[in-house]
Amino acid sequence: MKPTHRKNALLATLIFVLLATALVALPATATPLPGNRDRDLVVFYQNINYTGVGVHAYESQTYATLPVDLRNQASSVDSYSDKTVCFYDGPNYTGASYCLAPLGAIPDLRTVGLNDKIESIKFVSTGNKLNLLDYFLTSGTTRNVMEQNSEVFYTLRRAITRAKVRNGANAFTIIKNTAGTVYEEFTYDANYIYHLRDTSWDKKCGTDDALFTLKLDTLEGAAWVPRAMSVGETTPSLGREIIGINRRTCTICSNQYTGPTSHRVKLVSRGAVNWRSGTQTFTHADVIRLAVVDGAGKGDNFWFARGLGWIGFQHFAEPASPESPISADGPTQRIRYSESGTLPLNEVCPNCSIP
Repeated sequence: MKPTHRKNALLATLIFVLLATALVALPATATPLPGNRDRDLVVFYQNINYTGVGVHAYESQTYATLPVDLRNQASSVDSYSDKTVCFYDGPNYTGASYCLAPLGAIPDLRTVGLNDKIESIKFVSTGNKLNLLDYFLTSGTTRNVMEQNSEVFYTLRRAITRAKVRNGANAFTIIKNTAGTVYEEFTYDANYIYHLRDTSWDKKCGTDDALFTLKLDTLEGAAWVPRAMSVGETTPSLGREIIGINRRTCTICSNQYTGPTSHRVKLVSRGAVNWRSGTQTFTHADVIRLAVVDGAGKGDNFWFARGLGWIGFQHFAEPASPESPISADGPTQRIRYSESGTLPLNEVCPNCSIP
């Protein structure tokens, strides 16, 4: 959820006079609220954690050299843009750089080596490909009630601060029960959406229940899908290592499912849906279907609605095709309706880090 702060009208007026039309400086209160966002906007804050004066930059402008009031002044940044935004410590898009994924945020620019060092910025389009983050993320004020067992799914945007996490500042968690103990973690950057912990795993380590996380190289978090894909596109093989975590002892464990693996994912379709659950009908104009076509999880299919997040799941076991047709009523696990509300997060083994 985006931060909100009290207004400071005098400060806003003074800064506005100093900056011209290319950048509009406002106090942090000017940050748009979720659900009413300017989708071409990035806010640079004077202090870490989105505090202090917030300076707005827009896709319609070019920033080969930032105005003096912003140049080398930003300590945190929050993006409302559908485009990737790249920051450079030199003018004319030169020097050390970092690219922030669409709708991303960095609460402390020291973590990417650019605190008080940004001199130019560039907005980068994803071209004709879909921005998948638009389908994974929600406004943070709605939750999805599912057909199967009346599960409730809620997408929470929050940083993951434990050690050895890939892109922990850009993270979200899909909570899947009202107690907040069943969830899946994701992070993202300009290139990929990464999968981390999944506490809904139904496997055991010995006689104890377990959860898993995914590791790539030395960090927790492995690529699940690219950040941008075209309908019909299939990913190359995306490698990872499955790490088991004993839920009782919160220690690393192993079973027949842990170890190195990989998968490939296809963006099967994009379009409108009209699903039925009993007497209720769910309709949405913009839904994508992702299918794991090879490797770990082969046959798993996921449906995401733009702005609503995860709304459906079905597994197709061999010899059926991983992208087999579904019932006219929708996948076996599907949304019944969306409602206002949130869910708590109660982390399982929050202090257990990967080796």
